[in-house]
Amino acid sequence: MEHAPWMGLIVAFAFLTACVVFAGTFHLLDAKVCTTSQGQGGGELIGETSGVLIGETGDRVYIGEVNGGTDRPRRVVSIPLGQVKEVLIGGEASEQSCSGASP
Repeated sequence: MEHAPWMGLIVAFAFLTACVVFAGTFHLLDAKVCTTSQGQGGGELIGETSGVLIGETGDRVYIGEVNGGTDRPRRVVSIPLGQVKEVLIGGEASEQSCSGASP
């Protein structure tokens, strides 16, 4: 039995669509990033950014800021790790307070 060559493309497209729909159901974790005035997390606390945790790489933390009554990110903020004092994740992180103590 021989299948048309385009049948594989149709199956791949259907599978990709299902994966995108499934991935869209995941809720991102609440997070707050506390930032400092000096590099390597030292210095005094100067600010905080609340939203949902998008991810972290070797040199940056990515937070999706949310607006209004929706939990969808409106913009992604990139914060260098050298300015990060601490990252609070989950459990109403936006309501938690940053510790102002230096390490």
